[in-house]
Amino acid sequence: MSVWCEICCGRIPEWTAHVGQAWNTYDVAPWNLYNVIWRIQHWIRGGVNTDR
Repeated sequence: MSVWCEICCGRIPEWTAHVGQAWNTYDVAPWNLYNVIWRIQHWIRGGVNTDR
């Protein structure tokens, strides 16, 4: 599976929750790696709106 497909469609690995800020919900820990990947997936799946 390509890296692009992993980021876009894949399951986010559990270990990413332990990188960067301590894991918490997106509004509390926006720079946790898991939350960063989740935001990218959400952006891609939502049609890559560049107005943000």
